[in-house]
Amino acid sequence: MKLTWKNYSLDFLQKTYIMGILNVTPDSFSDGGRFLDEQSAVQQAIRMVKEGADIIDIGGESTRPGADPVSAKEEIRRVVPVIRQLRRRLDVPLAVDTAKAEVALQADKLAKCTIRCPLENAVIVSPDTGRAKLAGRVSSMMDIPMVLMHKRRSSFSSAKITHVVGDIKDRIPIVIDDVVAGGSVLDSFSALLDAGARPEVYAAISHPVLVGDSLKKLDAPHIKKLVVSNTIYLPPEKRHPKIEVVSIATELAEVIRLVHREESITPVLSRLPGTR
Repeated sequence: MKLTWKNYSLDFLQKTYIMGILNVTPDSFSDGGRFLDEQSAVQQAIRMVKEGADIIDIGGESTRPGADPVSAKEEIRRVVPVIRQLRRRLDVPLAVDTAKAEVALQADKLAKCTIRCPLENAVIVSPDTGRAKLAGRVSSMMDIPMVLMHKRRSSFSSAKITHVVGDIKDRIPIVIDDVVAGGSVLDSFSALLDAGARPEVYAAISHPVLVGDSLKKLDAPHIKKLVVSNTIYLPPEKRHPKIEVVSIATELAEVIRLVHREESITPVLSRLPGTR
């Protein structure tokens, strides 16, 4: 089995990997309080890597029996400064042990800012008013601005972008939508460029429904990546190099388990972006 993501690759058939556990908490079972200070946490992580750790797992909330719950804000305050330093000082994968979507998103945002692109130059884009609520939630969770595209339909299958509302000049658009289908949302990206956006458009689409010539439209140089979930199987003939599939199998399995036991799925939904 081989796991590859970002700049890292772990081949579990070739090696047994060691994960170093770093608890940035005052009350964890084994080392609570020892590494709550940012600098002591950073030094401990560096020490573990020198001693052979291949991955550093950072936790900001104790899960020992009887531990008091921690807010997302406090958990972020604990782990993010440590991640920021370690991303500059270590070249190993960093994992964040959390049950909160807000914490995971902040950690992922920081990792991408440190390694690749500054998200402060990005905007979340709603392709129409119907997606504004979802795009607004993502914008709020990622703490970056939102832009709204307004379209007018001339027929059932034809629509024209009439306005791009918001500051998009020299910014990187991240378009949020449900499906690509025939690719009309991909066609609308040119309106963003006309409004002054940088020719680096990313799209986050819930379901990988790709029909017609939508795959061919992905060849446009200004479209950098299309991120989709695996709610629908994407056959090999539709695996374009610019498509990245994100698995939500764990969440789906948990929902199925809860439904089978006739229990509420609210705890699962509350961890997902756009459901609060």
